[in-house]
Amino acid sequence: MWQLIYDNSPWPEKPKLSRNLVSAVHSFLAVALLTTRKEMKYEIIVLNSVSYFIWDLIYMMKYRKEPFYIYHHILVICVLLSNLDQHLIRMGFYYGEISNFPMYIVYHCLHSNLECYPLKVIQAIWYPYFRVFKFSKLLLKYFEYNLIYYNLVILYICGFLFSIFQIKKLITY
Repeated sequence: MWQLIYDNSPWPEKPKLSRNLVSAVHSFLAVALLTTRKEMKYEIIVLNSVSYFIWDLIYMMKYRKEPFYIYHHILVICVLLSNLDQHLIRMGFYYGEISNFPMYIVYHCLHSNLECYPLKVIQAIWYPYFRVFKFSKLLLKYFEYNLIYYNLVILYICGFLFSIFQIKKLITY
């Protein structure tokens, strides 16, 4: 599915925009599956996202090595397949995916040479709200002593640092 979206992107001459489209479709689909009125079977959520992260790992290995994203993807796959509390996984994954929404739009605007300062402001507020504020409450509530959980904390710290980077970049714009 992910390769079909990539191959049929409206921007075949711009692989970065095509990959951004695939990532955005995954995020929107993941959030939709996580927020349906009738609770979606966990296996469907896992299949959707694990297949995306594997597709993106293959893409990165083939075209551009991105060590942090490789770590991120492997960790998310491990979390989705782990025996951590399902509510922690569902909510953490929801916060992680919904926090990315403005990023896809900003990325598209930047690579299409469109003005995006107002969107960057929204992104600088939206991303930390979910990745720092909401996710920190979740991590504290579901504290566990295991390797996967500690790696989630590392991912949380990276989200916190990225939030600071976004705000700093916005101020110096």
